Amino acid sequence: MNIQTKKLELHNWISQIKDMSTIKEIESFIKSLKQKPLKKREFGCGKGIFTYVSDDFDEPLDDFKEYMQ
Repeated sequence: MNIQTKKLELHNWISQIKDMSTIKEIESFIKSLKQKPLKKREFGCGKGIFTYVSDDFDEPLDDFKEYMQ
């Protein structure tokens, strides 16, 4: 399904809404999306998350041997 089809479905869904409270909820949701700036990731922000890495971490997995030949 392409983006134009999704937009049309969304438009049709919104046009069928009957109550004002649902419309206001959708408006507030859209406003909240616009107000939240994306947080830029920083180098090293995951430091300390992984505390253990096994010794065979870089070894090939048996499940993928047929693809690696």
